[in-house]
Amino acid sequence: MEDNSYKYTVYMHKFPNDKVYVGMTRQKIKDRWCNGHGYKHQPIYEEILKYGWDNIDHIIIEEGLSRKEAQTKESELIEHYKSLGLSYNISKGGDCGSDLCCEFVYNGKKYNSKELAELGCLGVSSHDICYRINGHNWDIEKAINQPKSPRNLLHEYNGKLYTSTELYEMRINLDLTKDTIKSRLSLGWDAERAITQPDNVKIQPNNIGERKYYYQGNYYTSYELWEMRKCPDIKQHQITNRINQRGWSVLDAISKPPKRYQKYFYKGQYYTSTELEELSPVGNLSQTIVSRIKLGWDVEKAVDTPVSTKRAC
Repeated sequence: MEDNSYKYTVYMHKFPNDKVYVGMTRQKIKDRWCNGHGYKHQPIYEEILKYGWDNIDHIIIEEGLSRKEAQTKESELIEHYKSLGLSYNISKGGDCGSDLCCEFVYNGKKYNSKELAELGCLGVSSHDICYRINGHNWDIEKAINQPKSPRNLLHEYNGKLYTSTELYEMRINLDLTKDTIKSRLSLGWDAERAITQPDNVKIQPNNIGERKYYYQGNYYTSYELWEMRKCPDIKQHQITNRINQRGWSVLDAISKPPKRYQKYFYKGQYYTSTELEELSPVGNLSQTIVSRIKLGWDVEKAVDTPVSTKRAC
């Protein structure tokens, strides 16, 4: 059955060399393009940087299409320009939302979204990766490695627990979409704020509750977790960043010291990398020591082994 929940736009970017890039989106067109930054991790971005966004013609082909209509229109246009040798598109088009919807440059290589999904966190799909990168401008590392929130996650509202779909049906602002509310909740918004605040209005209402995190059988705010931290150098904002952005468990978020405070066991005591540099008999840089440890060297070897130097023949 065709998905009629969204209306799609088919568009074209025409470059000064007469070559074109054709695409389709269900986002607001300015959000998708983002002055060229919406393509940051795609091969076409090199051409955008080469010519400059303002030197490219941005053309709306057709709006208000169903997904099937948009796929057909996109495919026809790409096929036409490919036959003329004037297309920057890699795929044949018409596959938005499928496993091969997007291609990205990651660590110097080109991958389609299906291949990136295979590299990343279990449960993150090809479609998730496209939407995270193109829709929310996530970097690729975060897009493939951050776990998805549980689908049946419940949110407290007026003393009861509801799913995001139930909250959507109860929304106070009728202009809000289901995806907008779900995205807000996943970012830690309070349910009342998520279903009330107008879209694209950056305000923080007063007296709105803070997101709580489940830990050892109870729910806690980030401040309460900060008070329970096992490392005194951890800041409150670091706890929320670790959980929300990096997908860490609560235990790791309140236990692992920030990198600059991380200590290593060396000859019976714990030292920071800077302290190890001072103790090193061969004068290694602290970054070299850390890099060696990450590569699997034991700490004593990382500290005591001289840095090799290459001599030209």
